[in-house]
Amino acid sequence: MSTSIQKIHHKINLLKEISGDTRFNTLVSMCKKYVVEGVFPDLKEPALSATAYMNAHIFYVDSIYDMYRCLTALHFLELALRNKIHEAFKEQWGDDWITTHPKVQTFRQTKKYVEKARHYLMKANKPANGDNMVHEIPFGFWIRLMEKDMYKLWRPTYYTVFHTATQEQGFNRFRPDLVKIRETLVELEKLRNRIAHIQPHYPCYENVFIKIRFVLRELNPNYSQRHNL
Repeated sequence: MSTSIQKIHHKINLLKEISGDTRFNTLVSMCKKYVVEGVFPDLKEPALSATAYMNAHIFYVDSIYDMYRCLTALHFLELALRNKIHEAFKEQWGDDWITTHPKVQTFRQTKKYVEKARHYLMKANKPANGDNMVHEIPFGFWIRLMEKDMYKLWRPTYYTVFHTATQEQGFNRFRPDLVKIRETLVELEKLRNRIAHIQPHYPCYENVFIKIRFVLRELNPNYSQRHNL
């Protein structure tokens, strides 16, 4: 068996082991659309050589592998961001700050997420308290909290959430490091949404991981080292 074939089988077995058969089949379906219809549209041609098919298959498996690593890292980033913000805001404004803080309730970009989560919990006969809301609020909500219109929320909490921040700079809505974190998260959110909605994206995954590690280091310098991201 050639080295290329061995690598393919190793990655397939590893993916099945860590993701399960159902999740693996979903990843295969998602990736097939990108590779066959996007990167290798000529795969439909019967005259394509065996070598070309093999190269496409290697790329195909590598893409599934990288996609899974990317989705896993993005999921971990979302949990880390959510937990750090919630703990800091909860200490400042109480357990139910998501449903009680006036700014969160009136800012259009956050209000829509709160209303949707509250509606879902109501249908599930669950109370719309702090912990339940946190589990239903999506990634986008936590990013929208960093919009310039929300900067007053960050005055007493910024240095608790982002440990690399220095107080010498002072704090205002144009603070460069907050802007950079928000812009990075917006890019990552767009990528995750494109993957989730089975839309072509073709990222350089190493650049994606650099951005994920940047945000994790801002949250806690030990995050990326501890989890080998």
